[in-house]
Amino acid sequence: MSATGSTSAGAEGVVLRRFVQARTAGDAAAMRDAWRELLTIMFDRLDGWVVSESFGRLSPQEQDDAVQLTCLKLARRGIVKFRGTTMGEWVTYARRVVRGACIDIQRREQRHSERRAAGDLGTSDDDDQPPSALDRAIAKQAREYQQQLEDEDEEWETGRDFLAWALPRLSESHREMIECDRAGLPIDEIMARMGRKRDAVYKLRERATRALGDLRKEYEDS
Repeated sequence: MSATGSTSAGAEGVVLRRFVQARTAGDAAAMRDAWRELLTIMFDRLDGWVVSESFGRLSPQEQDDAVQLTCLKLARRGIVKFRGTTMGEWVTYARRVVRGACIDIQRREQRHSERRAAGDLGTSDDDDQPPSALDRAIAKQAREYQQQLEDEDEEWETGRDFLAWALPRLSESHREMIECDRAGLPIDEIMARMGRKRDAVYKLRERATRALGDLRKEYEDS
């Protein structure tokens, strides 16, 4: 594997670990951030899977539609439906979504072809026809996803400002614990870095999270 490929795989694994840790901790905001970053890293691979899955059955434009539908499905429902913990499980899940998106697009085009053959669409260009249910669903999901991204960007900015204010107010051990979690470090690495046993790390994480929560209330009330 090339150096670039190795680095990419490492980045994917780190981000996925962050997602799993956030899911375990019930941190919805951190889950969304990690999931969104993972989809960004994996986009080129998703595009390649669509091309290979379509096996020449979809035109380039239809393949683009399938990529868009795949990303929308993963962005909106994958974050909840994916329950795995490894990259192998994520790849298996994502490829299943890719396959379903390609089938959906192929069925849409088949319906269009049948309507054209029956004379329902006449000889005018497809753009002049009412959008299908799938087209409307994709458009609706795209609008909702865009709004979600805008809301998340605003939430991220607020969270960044809060952390810049709060971290210096934490004790050194609490601050280090929070920074380890934000970096997505596995528990064994945190234990080695902080020189603490597993139970001690969990207790420290609980205290650090509680202290950060208290500061959040103070920040919001100020």
